[in-house]
Amino acid sequence: MRGNRASALGLAWIVLALLLVATAVWAAEQPAFRFAVLADTHVPLPDASGQPPKCLETIREVNLLDYDLAFVVGDLIPGNVAQPAEVERMWDNLDAVWRQFAMPARKVAGNHDIWNTQSEAIFARRYGRPYYSFDQGGCHFVVLDCEEVGKNADAIRGAQLEWLKQDLEASRGAAHLFVFLHEPLWTYNDATSNWNREVHPLLAQHHADAVFAGHYHSYEEYEPRDGVRYFLIGTSGGDMEPIPMEGQFRHHMSVSVRGAEVRYAVVETGSVKPTDIVSERSLASLEALRGDLRMGVRLRAMHEPAQIRLVLNNASSTALEGSLVWRSPDNWSIEPAVAPVSLQPGASAHLTFTATVTGDSLFPLPESVFTAWFGRDTFWTARQMLALQNDWFVRQWHVIGPFALYPEGEQAGEAPAGFEKAYLPEPRVDLSARYPGAAGEVAWKPVAAKQDGHVDLRANVQPSDAMVAYAAATVTAKRAADALLTLGSNDGAKVWVNGEQVYAKHIGRGARPHDERIPVKLREGPNQVLLKVENWGSAWGFYVAIVDFDGTLTQGL
Repeated sequence: MRGNRASALGLAWIVLALLLVATAVWAAEQPAFRFAVLADTHVPLPDASGQPPKCLETIREVNLLDYDLAFVVGDLIPGNVAQPAEVERMWDNLDAVWRQFAMPARKVAGNHDIWNTQSEAIFARRYGRPYYSFDQGGCHFVVLDCEEVGKNADAIRGAQLEWLKQDLEASRGAAHLFVFLHEPLWTYNDATSNWNREVHPLLAQHHADAVFAGHYHSYEEYEPRDGVRYFLIGTSGGDMEPIPMEGQFRHHMSVSVRGAEVRYAVVETGSVKPTDIVSERSLASLEALRGDLRMGVRLRAMHEPAQIRLVLNNASSTALEGSLVWRSPDNWSIEPAVAPVSLQPGASAHLTFTATVTGDSLFPLPESVFTAWFGRDTFWTARQMLALQNDWFVRQWHVIGPFALYPEGEQAGEAPAGFEKAYLPEPRVDLSARYPGAAGEVAWKPVAAKQDGHVDLRANVQPSDAMVAYAAATVTAKRAADALLTLGSNDGAKVWVNGEQVYAKHIGRGARPHDERIPVKLREGPNQVLLKVENWGSAWGFYVAIVDFDGTLTQGL
């Protein structure tokens, strides 16, 4: 009896081993389920040039690689327009491009697709709720909406978070879990987003394989967290300056699922690249080098030579050969104009230049161009404008707002109505007055510029998108004089000095110091500076400086 039992047990082990081998062979023979991830197509409306959208090249490549499924993680259209008819035209145009996919392609909403309640309603009417899930190829796919208009922007909260919890619980049987959204919320701080506090732990608990996002037009692989991989997908059709070492190259991500195995690859113009082609470590070394290249000069007098000193460090694991070249306008001289650089990994180089203003104006400022080769085939370029270290920024302000850039019932013309409308008795400033704003009554409040001279309106005036705000300051001069006021604003602005309008431009742009140079007349004693700054969306702020070599100006309100 004992011998028969042993024989039966041995036979059972043999059968089990054969089953395991058969299962492994079966899994190996199963066709892989493959999907592509694209981002930020920004499909433009057709124009007179007849040029096709840039993303069509990527779509053709995706079709050639014969994926089972594709995702585009947001910013499908240019968006950010006021007229509903124009929004509909953009989506009609996108639908025509979308039909070029040879496989099902799923949409993820981005901030260029949903930017206000009107655009949110149009998206939902055309394509359904922006967050959803489905199963295919043994995988569970979850698409999230980080563009919900209102208090849930840049986060996954409220009804969507409750839906996500229930959806993940109901899909526990799926072999793999992949998540898609537009903005990489895992990089946002906890004050801005709840991703790291609430969403990531939920995904880790349910053993998510990977999370994909776009938004920044560059590729990056992040370190895995609790078994979850995070990928930032670069643009498939938007604008960018090609810098491969910083992840700025047109591409898509290829994901292949076979049984328990998942493989990822980055595809650029038909070539497959490893996922760590741009990593947190390599980006950190380049960012450190870029930081070394941020040079400034402090001028004691208009035409007196001044020294520029910098230390370059090669924090990468590859030797660097390159040069720093100064592109000086006619009003500046910098010597030497070219400096060669050769650095082994971990080495440093000390460079010194002499800068002199040779013309009648400080502006435009010189620009440095640093080009470096890392090995034989990889190069990196960084451009930096020379910074003035003279602290001429106006730092003490009072601000008031917000006021609507597009007042209700009005359409944007050459400049939005809110940019032209006098929400307070321009250019008179009464710091004790209160006015009806876009979100209730508003009053003036003091705001100080940051150390770099930037006044952050978004941090001090809410709501901020599609709004205008005013900023007032007083500069006291020891004597009357012609002066140069410099401005950098995000977005367009108007400027008054002592009640006279000296500048007005409706434009979308980022704020950079000294971007605009405005001649002004200062009178002896107090001089009032008033700004009106518009915001099309996202960042909002300004820089104001007044060139003052003699130290004749003081500030205060």
